[in-house]
Amino acid sequence: KFIYNLNTGRSKLPDNIILQVHTLTDNAGSEKEKIKILYEFMQKNTHYISVQLGIGGWQTFDANYVDSNGYGDCKALSNYMFSLLNEIGIKAYYTLIKAGENNHSLRADFPSNQFNHIIVCVPQVKDTIWLECTSQTSPMGYLGSFTCNRDALMIDETGGKLVHTPVYKKNDNLQTRKITGTINEEGKLLANITTRYGAEQQDYLQGMIDAVSKERLTEILKTRLDIPSYDIINFSYRQERTALPVLTEMLEITANNYGTISGKRLFVKPNILNISSAKITNANNRKFEINLPAGFIDIDSVEINIPAGYKEESMPDNVTADTKYGSYSAVYKMSAGKIIYIRTLQRNTGNYPAKEAVAIEAFFEKIYYADRSKIVFIKEELK
Repeated sequence: KFIYNLNTGRSKLPDNIILQVHTLTDNAGSEKEKIKILYEFMQKNTHYISVQLGIGGWQTFDANYVDSNGYGDCKALSNYMFSLLNEIGIKAYYTLIKAGENNHSLRADFPSNQFNHIIVCVPQVKDTIWLECTSQTSPMGYLGSFTCNRDALMIDETGGKLVHTPVYKKNDNLQTRKITGTINEEGKLLANITTRYGAEQQDYLQGMIDAVSKERLTEILKTRLDIPSYDIINFSYRQERTALPVLTEMLEITANNYGTISGKRLFVKPNILNISSAKITNANNRKFEINLPAGFIDIDSVEINIPAGYKEESMPDNVTADTKYGSYSAVYKMSAGKIIYIRTLQRNTGNYPAKEAVAIEAFFEKIYYADRSKIVFIKEELK
């Protein structure tokens, strides 16, 4: 009620915007279409700036302020979106939330300001549409890892109601990667990589693409891959801005000495890009529960042509693990001078008691070492 009263009377729009709102939406076919139109209108005509003068850290600047200046903080932009929807009779709610990674704890029995961000909630008959108003690029209805899967306080004239934001399941957070490559006689790798990132898996990369120039992105890509001595020959992105967004990345890279040559032998690590660094230490002495955040699925398919004249001397055994924390498999085989490697990792979200730390440690350790396995080839003697 305090928040509601603090912001009462701050949703009046200027006459020209009222006219524009109706021009844009009066002939729209559905309420969902109207919400999308106004959300994209807000995104195109405003941008985020943190303005917290006076009591601005608590009270929103009014809708006219945002319209006049073209900017606002999360409170002001959310209030502006609320005002646009209110003008055409769509009920929306100013909603307090604690944003950021791993901010999933809220003391529901203690009325206090446990929040650092504002979003908009628009209930529908069969679903609820959530709007992140500080983003100029997020698709309607998608919150991402910044505010998903946590409690929020939805404000109305009667006070506040705790609601839970969407949970993106591991099937939503799907990453699939296809790599085709060739290693030459000097061990240099030339590879074409296509990766499809879904939902939370695309958040960081999508944010980077939206924020920096192509030149700066090129510089970042030259440091982002966990490969020694590589170069980016070409790259491009394809974006699907749906309620569960997908980002497809196409890379062409070269990597000197990716295949290590020692005498007659060639050592190749078939897992080129998805090498897990997750480990748990001091599992035996663990006192607190372990949180595994958002669940996800990674599927990597790799095909690498090796230089003529080499045959496999040592091939890693296939690896499988199936636990309550997730599952993992790594499959290796050779076919017509080509390494074929398929890696699948499914990680389950959840809070697990400290007594399970040793089992969790074993699961991640198995993945850690399997991801670093190498195939050894030996050069055949000429007859």
